[in-house]
Amino acid sequence: MPINRDYVDPAELTSQVRTALADLEINSPTSLARFLPSETLDDIEYDVEAGQGGLIEAAMYRAYDAGLAIGRDETLGRARGRIPSLGQKLPIMEEARLRLRKDENQSLTSNIERKGRRIAYAIATQVNLKRGELLADAELKFEGNNQDFNVDFGRRADFDYVLTKLWSDPTADPIEDLVIAAGLWEDENGERPTTFLTSQAVKTAFYRHPNITKMAVGGTGNTNRIAAPTEVDALLSLYQLPPFTVVPGKVKVRKEDGTNEIRFLIPQNAIIMLGEGGDASVAESTSLGATYWGVTIEATKSDWGIEESEWAGIVTAVFDNDKVPAFMSVEGVAIAMPVLTNPNGTLKVQVLA
Repeated sequence: MPINRDYVDPAELTSQVRTALADLEINSPTSLARFLPSETLDDIEYDVEAGQGGLIEAAMYRAYDAGLAIGRDETLGRARGRIPSLGQKLPIMEEARLRLRKDENQSLTSNIERKGRRIAYAIATQVNLKRGELLADAELKFEGNNQDFNVDFGRRADFDYVLTKLWSDPTADPIEDLVIAAGLWEDENGERPTTFLTSQAVKTAFYRHPNITKMAVGGTGNTNRIAAPTEVDALLSLYQLPPFTVVPGKVKVRKEDGTNEIRFLIPQNAIIMLGEGGDASVAESTSLGATYWGVTIEATKSDWGIEESEWAGIVTAVFDNDKVPAFMSVEGVAIAMPVLTNPNGTLKVQVLA
């Protein structure tokens, strides 16, 4: 179908959609963009140095007039891969257009712009879901809609494990569990983790565990009351552990059979240990990785009217036909995927069943 410019130009609609997407990444309480901020590429592949972060060999002192020692680059090499495409089409059906015909330009334009923002939300939601999957598993799985492949970023095998005693067991020692996991992360990265990314269910289990209550309240043995958040956070600080960062969020995704299922943004039974996040609006603000947005073929077509400097990122346009029935749709497409350049900057420990 040809592009319809009667109501909004593709370049203008694309600009609106990108603004909406950026706002979601920066301001949404479910956004994980601060850990894997967006970055544009003039390509459909990423090609980056892998193994960034971790312990770095210190520079050596030298005698004056002596040569510099050759350092060892701890990066694992380069990671390269294809960035898959995603998008959505939202129709404006014949009956809806007829109902809007009395004030066609204004009403249809508003309807188109609303659908464009809806598409931005749908694409941002899928990309954010992949961020959560990547932070938890250091691996991405693509399935359905004629695709079936995994992208494994090579995290240490011992950076994903299940506790011997889960926190549902009153004899478990949650503080010791966190100290051990944080120590493992510190041995690899040279500092303590500063973020415990988790669910409300895990946080509640920790705060209500009898051993935590007893330790937080004091040595009185009084476990009849639940410790206050300030008391538990003070206990965590005593062991150089950060407070829990709870990220809510559920996502409705379509399965291969066409039905929908609800997935949580991050695991509900585990803690993901990370370093300090970056700035969701600033590319390369964290060494953990990035979310790369490539150039779609649609962006390069002259009839879309998008400047070459703006090719990378989501693009959106309105399509129409001259047949019966009259059919109009708002369509958005992007090439986007989060990438871990430092897979050992994440550690997942399962604490609940």
